[in-house]
Amino acid sequence: MKKLLAKVFGGEARPQPTRPTSGFRPSMEVLEGRALMSVVGPELHVNTITSLYQDQVAVSSSPASNGGSVVAWRHQYNTTGTDTDIHIQRYDQFGNRLGGEITVAAGIYRESQPSVAMDGAGNFVVVWVDDVNNSGNTNILAQRFFANGNRNGGVITVANDARAEYDPDVAMDWAGNFAVSYTLQYSANDRDVYVRRFAANGTAIGSNVVAGSGLNEYSASIARTADGRFAVAYQIDRPSGNSIDSDILLNRYTAAGALLTSQAVANTGRNEYSPDIAMDAFGNTTLVYEEAYANLDHDIRARRISNTGALSSTMYVDGSTDYEFAPAVAVNPSTGKFVVAYQRLRSNGSQLSGPNQQIVREMTADGLILNTVNLGDRFTASIGMNGSGTYFIGDVGYNVPGDQGLGIFARRGVLV
Repeated sequence: MKKLLAKVFGGEARPQPTRPTSGFRPSMEVLEGRALMSVVGPELHVNTITSLYQDQVAVSSSPASNGGSVVAWRHQYNTTGTDTDIHIQRYDQFGNRLGGEITVAAGIYRESQPSVAMDGAGNFVVVWVDDVNNSGNTNILAQRFFANGNRNGGVITVANDARAEYDPDVAMDWAGNFAVSYTLQYSANDRDVYVRRFAANGTAIGSNVVAGSGLNEYSASIARTADGRFAVAYQIDRPSGNSIDSDILLNRYTAAGALLTSQAVANTGRNEYSPDIAMDAFGNTTLVYEEAYANLDHDIRARRISNTGALSSTMYVDGSTDYEFAPAVAVNPSTGKFVVAYQRLRSNGSQLSGPNQQIVREMTADGLILNTVNLGDRFTASIGMNGSGTYFIGDVGYNVPGDQGLGIFARRGVLV
């Protein structure tokens, strides 16, 4: 879910591939198709509090046919960055603002990395990372809300091990039962992926060790069907000579948390990063991810995993010679068509250059490109889609008039 701005404003460098392999790369003419404007309506300025930075956006839409959306983000409260909070804003299916900006978490330390999920009635849950005393001992917390924006009960502790937990993602079924994936920092060189499951009333009902080897497993994305089945995709880093080979794996579960399948879904000789998944009403999973085709040439790929675990062939969302990264996906629950948002920087093979572009690409369930829209200089998108195919894209804008630095923006689209 990958909501951070590290790639643009600095962060940990990722290992580059050392074992390139040959492969088919479609031409830009094949990839682009017809650029039709399926994104509708004006851009929405989500945050009303415009002081300092707003970033780490997350979006969810109710699976109902008339479902609205919730946008969550991190708000910088003080100039030193030692106090950040979690805010949300609700919207109806037409993109109209519902009520005002809501503060979810406003402790005196750092709250960050929000994720949000909605049920069929519009109720929702927000999860986030709480940095205890700004010590680095981060925990995962959650807060449920009614559809009208009122809090439903108190704050729920999802994970509070003595080790650091972070990078949460949350998914909810039609009835409001929810599951939270997160990364546990088991040791300096060993990260694991866990899931904690909750009933709609907030009671913890079980947990799953999704990935707990001695390797680095992290960057998890979780999705759920209306009947409660869920899937978790994550990245695993394996030593490969003097480098690292990064792959994407996916686990599928019953509503009760029983493992159905565990399989590699992106494990070529190149490095694969940053998985994001969505599920349709039938339990089919759509995965998007970033593939390092070459040093300064990253592409966006997709695969479909059926409700029996069968893998589709790899789909080429964007295979240009530029640098595409940070994909997010939402799927039409009835048709399986999906929409992907991702960033693009220009590459001449030796260096990257702007302008940054956020691309929105609509695809058939089989991976044919339907429409492409360029939203310009926006970052780190998150997407939700309701039951009728209306999707809601939240993203981050930099140095836009009206904001002091980073702000939260949104657009609607229709994929039927």
